[in-house]
Amino acid sequence: KTLKLAKKKLNLKSKQDVQIAYKKITKDTTASFKFTSSKKAVASVDAYGVIHAKKKGNAVITVKCGKKTAKIKVKVK
Repeated sequence: KTLKLAKKKLNLKSKQDVQIAYKKITKDTTASFKFTSSKKAVASVDAYGVIHAKKKGNAVITVKCGKKTAKIKVKVK
């Protein structure tokens, strides 16, 4: 099974916040989700999966659960 995200790309405005929509791999999954940003100055992500758009630019948000990963490309306008 793979880690599925609702979207693979997001276009956001500066200072906009968006919750990452994701599905658990299986209902028996016990691994926690971890979120990281490639450029925290452009878009950061908190422990709950909320993306915080900060300034104009591009970033990649990585979602990790156990050994599975998925990525979201974020463009801040």
